[in-house]
Amino acid sequence: MPQIKVSLNEDTLEFVLDYQKYGYSSKSEIVANALMELKKNLKTRALIDSADLYQEIYESDRDLQELTDSAASLCLD
Repeated sequence: MPQIKVSLNEDTLEFVLDYQKYGYSSKSEIVANALMELKKNLKTRALIDSADLYQEIYESDRDLQELTDSAASLCLD
């Protein structure tokens, strides 16, 4: 498996070195899990930002609101 070298501040290093205390089997596992969680959080944040932008556009665009209402009414038929 590929390896990388990283620099950590003292508090973060102590956290990683206490990996067993948190139920991990190795330092690599705790770091890999933390990175996967970060990746998931960044994707979630991007989706929320996109939804917020869509909402902002929708609220300011009367034509888009009418088009959406028209399309939704077709689904009810």
